[in-house]
This record gives sequence, C-alpha cells and structure tokens, in this order.
Amino acid sequence: MKKFVIKFIAAVCIVCVLVVALNAVYVHMDISDDNDTDKFKNVPDNIVLCNLGSSHGQYGLCYDNYSGLSAFNFSLMAQSPDYDYRILQNYQDNISDGAVVLMTVSYFSFYGIPEEQESGFEDKNNRYYSVLRPKYIKDYSLLSHISEGMFPVLSAYENIPKVLLGKSVNTNVARWNRVVESGELEQDVNDTYYRHIVLYRYDDDGNRILNETNLDAIYSIIELCRNLGATPILITTPYLKEYTDKIKEDTPDFYGDFYAVMDKLVADTGVEYYDYAFDERFVYDKSLYMNCDHLNRNGALKFTDVIMEEVVGDRIAR
Repeated sequence: MKKFVIKFIAAVCIVCVLVVALNAVYVHMDISDDNDTDKFKNVPDNIVLCNLGSSHGQYGLCYDNYSGLSAFNFSLMAQSPDYDYRILQNYQDNISDGAVVLMTVSYFSFYGIPEEQESGFEDKNNRYYSVLRPKYIKDYSLLSHISEGMFPVLSAYENIPKVLLGKSVNTNVARWNRVVESGELEQDVNDTYYRHIVLYRYDDDGNRILNETNLDAIYSIIELCRNLGATPILITTPYLKEYTDKIKEDTPDFYGDFYAVMDKLVADTGVEYYDYAFDERFVYDKSLYMNCDHLNRNGALKFTDVIMEEVVGDRIAR
C-alpha cells in the first residue's frame, strides 16, 4: 500500500510538472488573444486617461498617437457597466489623481435582463479570471479560476495544436483594420439592431426592461471616479447612419426612452455627457468603420483626436 501511495504521488507530481511546462509554452506562443485580454498584463501605473465600456469603447478609442500619455483602454466586447465598475475597482490604484475616465455608453448599456441569464454568459465571464481578482468575478468558481486564469492550457482543447504549431493569429487585429463593405451592410444592420435593441430587452408583456444593476453601476463608477480624484465623462461613440436610421424606423420610441434615462443620469450626478452617435464627421464615412456600429482603427484614431480636443482638452497635462 505504501509503495502504491508513493507511486501515485510521484505520478501526480509528474503530471503537474508537465501541465505547468506545457502551460508555460502555450502561454508564451499563443498570440490569438481572441478576448483581447492580453492588454491587461501591462496596465500602466499613474493612468491619466482611460476608458471603460463595451466594444464601442474597445474599438472606438485608440491612444497610439498619444504615446507620451499614461493611457489605457479597459473596454471589452459586450462588457456590461457592472463589469466596468468591477474593473475600475480592481485597477483603482492605477488611476492618478486628476485623471479623466471616459465611460462609453451604448444603446444596450442599461437595458435588458441580468447578463447572468443570457446565453453564453459563462464563456464571456471566463475571460475575467485572467483580468480580475476573485472578489470582482461574477459566479466565481475556483475550478474555472485554475483552468481559465492560472493554467489556460487546461481549457484550450483543440486550440493547443494550432498554437504549438505556430498557426494562431490575432483575429482582433485583422477585424479592427477592415473596412465595412456596402454589400454586407444591410444584413449587418439588421443583425446588430436585433442584438442591441430586441434580444433580451423586453419582458413577456412587451415592455422594455431597464437593467437596474447596470444603471446603478454607472452611478457607482461616477462616484468612485470622484473619490479617486478623477473626472468621469460619459460618451457615446459614432455609428453609421444606416444603424441609427434602423432604430428610428423600427423602434421609434427608443431614443426618447434612452435619452430620458441619460438626462436623469446627468441631472442626478452632474456628469458631462458627449453624444457622437449622429456626428456628421463620421456617420456617412464608411471608410472609418469595420461594421455598422464599430469604428475601425483609422476611425478610432480620428475619433480619439476629436475626443482629445473636444472632451479631454486641458483637463490633463500633455
């Protein structure tokens, strides 16, 4: 029995060493970064400018032309305001006194059912195990923390051979550099409209659902920023006219509802809100977009210049 136990322990140790070694090789070689979370490995100290929000902030703002600033983009695809608040809490020590924090507000930001009830929530939630401390992760699971955060090779499955053979690519970079094609725009507008305005947004009686958790999170972000000595500013990024026209035509009450919530938010907190959704410098120029509602990299560089001039201004030293 004693020999068996010794052999068993030795076997476990060997497996653990192999997993650690394979994980180290996998992490070193993996350049795919499908969730765009690798950037969190290098969050700078003394941040003077940053943004939160969903993919509209992720793809809509680019600080490459402002390399002298300590700036960071905390936005991620389909990121909820509730997770924006959790990220800000997690990285609050990286935010400088006097910083500007841009909170990207999208049309779906505070509407819909709790995100934990949405299909695919677990996959989306798993990305935060490599980004946040456990107390800030929804439905925290130690097993998921081990497989997703500490040893991602354990959850890589079919991706392992591709990475080890050097075949992985950074798909987000390719996506961000593309230009939307006119032939694909109608379908893209219809699909985006459904995801943002319809899916999960209504109760059984056909009433639009106000997501109190996400709305409260925006209030909390504003409060935390001010406690940190930072200036919170709300922005909505530019969209193509085809996208906003679709909302006006198919859901004519939406904008009145959305801006009523925004007006109350501004009145309650005194926060500034800059709305670029209908900005004529962007809404007609398809060359600036990767699809109907996301700027491509060139569009992001142009929009960031506008934000730096019209919103940030002299609030921070450059």
